[in-house]
Order: sequence, then C-alpha cells, then structure tokens
Amino acid sequence: MPHNIDSSLPVAWVPKAQSSWMNRISGWAINILIKVGKYYRRRYNIKEKYRDFFLKTLIIHELPFNLIIKLSNHPAQEAIATMTAHAMGLPVPRIICYTERGPNLGGGEELLAIMSEVGDCLQKIRRFASPYGNAVCGPDGQRIYTRAVPELECRRCESPEDYHDLMLSCIRRLRDDHPEHYAQVSKLKKRSYRTVFAHGDLHLGNIMAQNGRLTGIIDWDSGGWYPDYWDFVLPMPLWPKEWGWVVDLLYSISAGDEYELERDCYDALIDLIGHYYC
Repeated sequence: MPHNIDSSLPVAWVPKAQSSWMNRISGWAINILIKVGKYYRRRYNIKEKYRDFFLKTLIIHELPFNLIIKLSNHPAQEAIATMTAHAMGLPVPRIICYTERGPNLGGGEELLAIMSEVGDCLQKIRRFASPYGNAVCGPDGQRIYTRAVPELECRRCESPEDYHDLMLSCIRRLRDDHPEHYAQVSKLKKRSYRTVFAHGDLHLGNIMAQNGRLTGIIDWDSGGWYPDYWDFVLPMPLWPKEWGWVVDLLYSISAGDEYELERDCYDALIDLIGHYYC
C-alpha cells in the first residue's frame, strides 16, 4: 500500500552526472595519474595486488597521498552513489573525479581492418635495429618490466638465449614432476631470434580506435627490446579459453603465423606454473 513521505526528513543530496567536456577533462587527468601511479609503485617497489583473476588487468591503481584509481564497469553510477553516501555522513571514499569508458572496438570487418593496421605498426617497428645489440632489455638498455618474468621484472639479458636460460632456471625445480611441459618450453632454445622493439603487453585493451580506424596503441610501460616473437605470443596464454577468438585475431595479423612453436611453448609454461609466474 502507498506510504506518505515524511516531510520532516531531509532530502538526500544527489550530484548531477558530469557533462561530456568534464568527462574528457577527467579522463585526461586520470590517464596522467595512472602513469604517475606506475612510476610511484615501481619506484617504491609496491606490488600491484588488485588484478582481475583472468585478464590480469589492474583494477585498483595505488597512488601517492592515499589516492587510488579504481576500474569500474559503471563509473558514473558508482561515483554518484558513493558521493551520495558521503553526503549522508557514511565513511566511504571521497570521489575526486571520474570518467566514463570509451567505446569498445567494433566487430566483423571493422575489427579486422583495425587489426590489419596494428599489424602494419608491428612490421614498422621491426624494421629498426636495437642500439643495444641483441640484448633483451628495457627501452633504456636496463631492466625489463613485464608480466612474463618472475616478480614482474628481470635483469638485462645479453641475448634471447640468455633470457630463455634465465626463464628455464626459474622453473627447473618443476622439471621432474612435469617433464613434457618442461621439454616443450625448452624448445625455445632450439631457435635463434633477433631482438626487436616491442610493446610488451599488446591486447585489445591497449588498442584505441575511432570510426573504424586505429588511432593509437597505449600503455607502453612494458615496452622494450624483446625476442622477435614477443608481441605475437604474449600475453595471450593468460587469457581464458572463451576468449580464443581474440587470440586467433591477434595471431592472424601479418607475421603472426610464424610463431606457432613459441605459442605452444608459452602455453606449456602457463599450464606448468599457472598465473604465479606471469
């Protein structure tokens, strides 16, 4: 049955949704703060604890001064609800700004066209020789930071062979219990590779597009000089099986079909030690 509204109760304050231009400004500020957070956590050796279980996407970015950036499926609704609760006196986080997610990549022919442009970009950077010889290293010739090594970072290796030796040394204790998997991973040592500049963590979340055209490839914090198979192999082995169509799409770009052995090796590596390694 209907109830009368008690006029003596204070009316809750609910903020208005922000305008489109404010959404853009907030997005620009948040992107800068994400980069600040990456430097801050790396500088003070703060582990990134809050990741999506399957995709390893960072859900909470820790920043200086007790600030965080939180990934949300419905950022506007969550922000408005949180600010409303704060206005009512509840102990909730203080919202400084928020932004809506941009549109997702399209499907079908549009997506294939975008990935073709991504393939062109990968071919372009493969035409340059490394200033550090054949070393596997960061963009400055020093350490690499990637999900595909223990502790998410690794010393400079003077060659792909040196890097593969280091990788195998980390899993050698598992060799006796899983000889077939270890043997598969060891096949990486049977081929020679040159190092090329690579994004290091290429996936759909790092590919920006508009109106069916590639507009940018972002998040180069794992970028560096890697074995030439790198961007065609990682981080796809970490993705759930139902995302197989995305894996096939990335493998289908120019030169992606050359690295079937390497993909099998990293699949074996993930099966061997799961998400604890990457």
